[in-house]
Amino acid sequence: MRAFLRDFGRGFAITIAVIVLLVGVLYLFGGMWTPSSEIRAEHDALVAAGEAEAIPWRFTIPVPGCVCHSDDPVLTMEHAGRRIRECNSCH
Repeated sequence: MRAFLRDFGRGFAITIAVIVLLVGVLYLFGGMWTPSSEIRAEHDALVAAGEAEAIPWRFTIPVPGCVCHSDDPVLTMEHAGRRIRECNSCH
């Protein structure tokens, strides 16, 4: 029984550590789901016309369900490069 409890405790601790690690990685690098092709096309047209700036690429891990609820293509593309830790300014 004692060996079972020790093994169970070890497995539980490893499981919690992995979950904490995954949450930390998503907090640091998680971001918005990829904008639709229509939004990206509208933004590309605005950049070509000189009405908006090109958005630099940033490494983000898309989090399902995390989307920008704006219809503005410039704002949506700006938010596409944000990470979850940077979203406190909007939410």
